[in-house]
Amino acid sequence: ARAARTPEALRAAGAPGLEAGHAARRPVQAARVYAPLLSDVAPAPALAAHAGLAARVLLMAGEAEAARDWAELAVEAGDPGLQAVLMLAGDDGAGDGPPLLEPGDEARLAAWLGERRDAAGVLLLTLADALDYTLPEETWLAFLEDAAVTPAMMPAPVVWQRLGRVAGDLRLGETVSLALLALDKVAPATMPPLTLQRVVSSLRLVGLEREARALAVEAALAHGV
Repeated sequence: ARAARTPEALRAAGAPGLEAGHAARRPVQAARVYAPLLSDVAPAPALAAHAGLAARVLLMAGEAEAARDWAELAVEAGDPGLQAVLMLAGDDGAGDGPPLLEPGDEARLAAWLGERRDAAGVLLLTLADALDYTLPEETWLAFLEDAAVTPAMMPAPVVWQRLGRVAGDLRLGETVSLALLALDKVAPATMPPLTLQRVVSSLRLVGLEREARALAVEAALAHGV
C-alpha cells in the first residue's frame, strides 16, 4: 500500500507523542515507541513542519536510511540543527554509503555554532572535534568568550586515563569495556561533552566508526539539537 502523505497520517503515527517525548528529554524512549509507525508515512511538502522531528526520531532509532528523505525535507525547510546532526551521522548507517549531506559542510556547522553558543553548541563543537571536522579557528575562539568552569559527572581518573591509553594501543575489547564504564549511569541528555569526546574518539581509534557516530548522534539529539 502507498504510504500516506498527509498531516493527519503523521498525527496518527504519533507526532504528539514524539513531541512530548522530546520535550521531556526522553527522545530514546520516544524513538523506540514511535519510529516503527513512521514507516507508514511518506515525506511530503505538506509534512515539512514535522519533518525535522521525524528525521530525528528515525536517526535516534538507528534508521539513518529511513531518515534520509525526511532530513532532506527538513533541511529544505531550514533546519540548521538537523544539518549538524546529519553531519555527525556521516553516512547512511552502512559504514560505506554516501554522506547524508554533501562533503565540506563544516562551514554550515560553524555557522550554526555561531548562533548557538549554549550547552548544545558546546556539545556539537566537542563532538565535531572528536569526529575530525575542521572548523574555523574563529568558531573555537567565539566560545572562549563564554567559557566558564561548570560542574559535571566525570568518570573516575583511572577510567579516563586507561581509556585513552588502551584505545591508542588499538586494544578493542578493553576500549569498549572502559567506554561503557565511562558512560555508566549517565543518561545521554546529561553526558558531559569531554566524556563524550574521549569515548567517541576512542571508539573511532579502534575501528568502531559507526558506533562512535551513533553515540554522537544520540547525545546531540538528547541535548535538544
